[in-house]
Amino acid sequence: KNIYNPRLLNLLGVKYLINETGRDIPPNFLGSAPVSVVNQYGQTQLVRNDNAFPRVFLAGQYKVITDRQQIYPAVLEGSEDLRQLVYLEEEPGMTIAPSAAADDSAWVVSRGTDQVTVGVKASSAQLLVMTETWFDAWQVAIDGQPAKLLRSYGALRAVAVPAGAREVKF
Repeated sequence: KNIYNPRLLNLLGVKYLINETGRDIPPNFLGSAPVSVVNQYGQTQLVRNDNAFPRVFLAGQYKVITDRQQIYPAVLEGSEDLRQLVYLEEEPGMTIAPSAAADDSAWVVSRGTDQVTVGVKASSAQLLVMTETWFDAWQVAIDGQPAKLLRSYGALRAVAVPAGAREVKF
């Protein structure tokens, strides 16, 4: 039922959609950035969603909801900006602060079968969200030091990252 939920599609980074030709996506359905037809294949078209979240991003606000079943409606039906507010099941272990710094950023440095390295530049302690599935066997380290892996949005990975330039390895 949630396959066409715009909040979920954007959170999961769904950049491309296959759509039936003639069935237009309503304006602003996926967000304020336009969606555009990339190519046409008979009765289907490939549509680009420029509202999709990046694979990794920083956020300076969070809300703890200990019951995961209550997180899902907040993600799917809520009105909060999911790029700014992260739903967690527990406290992150450090004080997180929103940042006004335009050059705060997170990017994937490398990825392998069982490891992802992320670069982070943050002017204040923030949450690094990786929009990939949380699994209890994953471990995370910041600058080589073990850190606490958090479950975000009920199903994704996150870690609290101190201010500064950092290397985060999942």
